[in-house]
Amino acid sequence: MKHSIDIYIKNRLKELRWKDNQLADKSGISASQISKLKNGHVSKLSAQAFYSIVLAFNDNLENAIKVVFDLNKFKLKEYKPKRRNEFGVLMQEFETIENSIEEISHKTDITTTRLNELYYRNGAPEAYELILIEKAIGISTGELFEKLFKTELNKV
Repeated sequence: MKHSIDIYIKNRLKELRWKDNQLADKSGISASQISKLKNGHVSKLSAQAFYSIVLAFNDNLENAIKVVFDLNKFKLKEYKPKRRNEFGVLMQEFETIENSIEEISHKTDITTTRLNELYYRNGAPEAYELILIEKAIGISTGELFEKLFKTELNKV
């Protein structure tokens, strides 16, 4: 998904009167990676890098999302489970699964293959993916970011 992390970084650096190396120090991201992000040379924005930058700037995640992403791209589709036969309807009362990979995939347009990579392999989520997943499962903006990266970022 297209992002504008470069604009966000440039604006915040200017507002705070920081240099690139100050952002690098506070975020734990290398100065060379900050330079690439600031100059628009990174097409895939990792969720961890995005969150680290927002925290380093002591900014609100929702404010950053408004600058970095086109909010129109975060519309969810309605999920309608497959129609069940009589037995399937009966069995529904015994099921407890909610927010399945299939449901999240349908709502967000993130493929089940990609979600399986994120859930079961070494896939690193992109920022927009976490934002969409948060919306799909009905939790607050930033909740997954915090749960996923807070302990890692405290080590920096």
